[in-house]
Amino acid sequence: MKEYDFDLHVGQDYGLTYIIEGGESYDGYTAIMKVRRKPDTNEVLSVNGVIENNRITFRINGNDTISKVDAKGIHQYDAFIYNDDHSLKLGFGEVNIIQDIARH
Repeated sequence: MKEYDFDLHVGQDYGLTYIIEGGESYDGYTAIMKVRRKPDTNEVLSVNGVIENNRITFRINGNDTISKVDAKGIHQYDAFIYNDDHSLKLGFGEVNIIQDIARH
């Protein structure tokens, strides 16, 4: 599990890839990243990941940050994969959602 913080400008496309060492097969797993204002609040953004062997990639669409994220500033995120029997937390951290000057 890795901690990683990043900045995300409203309207920006962004990708984040995790590589799982010792790669077993993750066929049948679902990958999800959830962004929340605070850890104990409802998600403001949910991103489905793409699993390719031991690589899991999350792509945030810039249009989603425009239409779904009202509050700017520091948010918390976590990313994980799961199936019916097992879950694995890939990473977590802070994402600073920045309102660009041209967007308000």
